[in-house]
Amino acid sequence: MPVGYKGNASRYAVILDGDPPKLVARTWFAKQDLIYYLDNHVSSEVLEILDLKEAVRLRRKSAQRFEPMGAMSD
Repeated sequence: MPVGYKGNASRYAVILDGDPPKLVARTWFAKQDLIYYLDNHVSSEVLEILDLKEAVRLRRKSAQRFEPMGAMSD
C-alpha cells in the first residue's frame, strides 16, 4: 500500500504492457467500473488483469467477460 493511502484495495487491478510493465495505481471493486476504465481510459495494451479476491490473473475474453489465465503465484 502506498504511504498515506487511506482506503482499502479493491478487487481488480490492471497491468499495462510496456518495458517494464506498469501497474495502474488504481483498483476497482465492481467489474462494470473496471470495464468502463478499460474501454475509456486505456491507450496501451492491457497485459493482464489481477483479481485480488480470487488471487487469479485474468484476460479479457469479450466486452463483458474475462477468463482466468492462472493463479497470481504462477
